[in-house]
Amino acid sequence: MAKHSAKRDHLIDTAKKLIYQKGFNVTTLSDIALEVDLPLGNIYYYFKTKNDIGIAILDAMILLQQNIFQQLDKEPSPKNRLLDFLEQAKQDAKLIARQGSEIGTLCQEFGKKGGILANLSAKVIMNVLLWMEIQFYALGFIKEAPDLSLDLMYKLEGIFLLGYAFRDPNLITRQIALVQDYLKERIAEHERVPKVLSPASCTS
Repeated sequence: MAKHSAKRDHLIDTAKKLIYQKGFNVTTLSDIALEVDLPLGNIYYYFKTKNDIGIAILDAMILLQQNIFQQLDKEPSPKNRLLDFLEQAKQDAKLIARQGSEIGTLCQEFGKKGGILANLSAKVIMNVLLWMEIQFYALGFIKEAPDLSLDLMYKLEGIFLLGYAFRDPNLITRQIALVQDYLKERIAEHERVPKVLSPASCTS
C-alpha cells in the first residue's frame, strides 16, 4: 500500500511540474508517462482521465496549504504570522522567477476547464485569502480585514508576475521586503489609533 501511495504521489508531483511548465491543455497523459518512465497503461491504473490528475494535484495543494498554515499558526503573533508567510514567499523567489507563481499559474490553468477543477482552484486561492483575513481580524482590523487580505494577495501575485516576466528573483525579494515594511507600518499605525471606550467601561 505504501509503495502504491508513493508511486501515485510521484505521478502527481510529475504531472504538477509538467502542467506548471507547459499548461494543462498541452500536457498529455503520454507526457506524464514518459517523464516518469512508465507505460501509459500504468498511468490509467492510478488515474482514469487527465481531469482526475488535475483533481489530485489540487487536493495535494490544499493539503500542503493546510500544513503550511498549521506551522505558521504556531507563532502566537498574527503580525509575525503574516511576515513569516511573506518570508516564505521570498524563499521561493528563484523558482517563481524561473516558472511563475505556482498558485497563480496552476489555478489559472485549471480554472479554464470549469466544473470541479475550477471550483477546487478557486478554493486554493480562497484558502490563502481567508487565512490572511483571519490574521488581520486578529490584529483588530475588523472592517478592513477582507480588503486588506485582497490587497496583500494582489500585491504578491503582481510581484510574482513581474519577477517572472523579467526572470529576476531579486526583484521579487526586494518588493516583498517593501510589502513587509508596509505591513509593519500599517499595523503600527493601527495600534497607535486610540481605542474608543464603550460607555460601560467608563467610570464617573
